Amino acid sequence: MQAAARAFADKGFHATTTRDIASGAGLSPAGVYVHFGSKEELLFNLSRIGHESALREVREAVSDAATPTQQLADLVATFSQWHAEQYEIARVVQYEHHHLTAEHHAEVLALRKQIDGVVRGILEAGTREGLFTIDDIGDTSLALLSHPGPDRGHQRPPGVAPRWRLPLTPAHGRGGVAREPRPGHTVLQVPVPLLEAFVRARTAHYDRAWLSPDAAFGHAHVTALGPFLPPEAINPAALRLIAEIAHHAGPFTFTLSSIDTFPNGIIHLVPEPDEPFRALTRALCEAFPSCPPYGNAFPQVRPHVTLDAVSETVSQSSTATLLAGLLPVVSRAERLDLALWQENGCRLLASWAMGSAPAA
Repeated sequence: MQAAARAFADKGFHATTTRDIASGAGLSPAGVYVHFGSKEELLFNLSRIGHESALREVREAVSDAATPTQQLADLVATFSQWHAEQYEIARVVQYEHHHLTAEHHAEVLALRKQIDGVVRGILEAGTREGLFTIDDIGDTSLALLSHPGPDRGHQRPPGVAPRWRLPLTPAHGRGGVAREPRPGHTVLQVPVPLLEAFVRARTAHYDRAWLSPDAAFGHAHVTALGPFLPPEAINPAALRLIAEIAHHAGPFTFTLSSIDTFPNGIIHLVPEPDEPFRALTRALCEAFPSCPPYGNAFPQVRPHVTLDAVSETVSQSSTATLLAGLLPVVSRAERLDLALWQENGCRLLASWAMGSAPAA
């Protein structure tokens, strides 16, 4: 989410692509959708978290003050510090909420009204006690809360420690500071070699950090189960269990000819038939119940080969044009791979021939 906040603050909602967010988070583009179904859902969660945190801080700031005058001073100081310390999320909260769906915007607006209610309450109390002379409480509240969002160069003054933090992952790699390598995530996948050149080229177009030097790595694939276990949790017993499932699944032939687009903008090919893939996923889920498909981010899991993502220059139609000479693809699922998807570290960890007897 921190990567999304940074990207939205820098580029705005519409100009930010899923790959921008994924690159900043150290994930593959598909990895973003493990946690969020769409870019708008990410924006909603950031807006909601930002408003809830600001509301909590504002309420706490005024709770100990004895007079409306002190309450107002504490509120303004806290709200200004919120903008200074959380300059990225502040820009998103202030300027991007109008891109939300009507339902999500209504929820965020309700939080904004609660913050406004705190300010109005202080102004009304101060007016009643003769401490403030205010012509229009509504306009005054709006003026106090209309903090000019900091620009991208805004930083916290040296030596000033933050009073609070949003529950977001800390940013890395800003200002030329080297970023620590992220652990990545593992995926059990069936490679589709006939589409490898196309998908690899699209991956290189967006971010070469997600290209693997391993010739056996399947950039083009159908996900059987992901994200899977962390690499350090994959023990010999887990490997034997995967081998048994691959053996019982056996090889099968499938065709890729139908291009579709998920609601989150992922352009993909649909395998026909898809039941063998669904059966493979079911078997893996039963064996590894702690690894639900895509982290339970979607109510239904549809087997697919990811091709690209919708943007200002990419559409389902343009992708179909690029694939015109390749489709239909008739492929055979003969191998189940355990792949590590990691920025600058994508590689194959293990592989099993489907239908072959597990090693003793």
